[in-house]
Amino acid sequence: MRVGLDGKVKDVTQLLTDDQLMTIVPGTMTKADVRHVLGRPSDESFTGAGTVWSWRFLRYGVQPGWLTVRFNPDNTVMERIAVIDMSGGERTGK
Repeated sequence: MRVGLDGKVKDVTQLLTDDQLMTIVPGTMTKADVRHVLGRPSDESFTGAGTVWSWRFLRYGVQPGWLTVRFNPDNTVMERIAVIDMSGGERTGK
């Protein structure tokens, strides 16, 4: 969201799209680069291979899913993937 000096919303842009994910380039981009493009992740996890950031989004604007970026130990992007949430976004294990 872009806000003008008058405090009013000037522009709203959906950052979490398939197209935006494709701008993330493995091997060259850093965590800071990814955060600049996709914003703050909704989930962060750690594995033996490095950090994983995820964002909820609507795949092609309709199907609930996750954008996921895995980082190398040197904080560069290892891979980027989009995954459809087969639960349709419903929480399980209530």
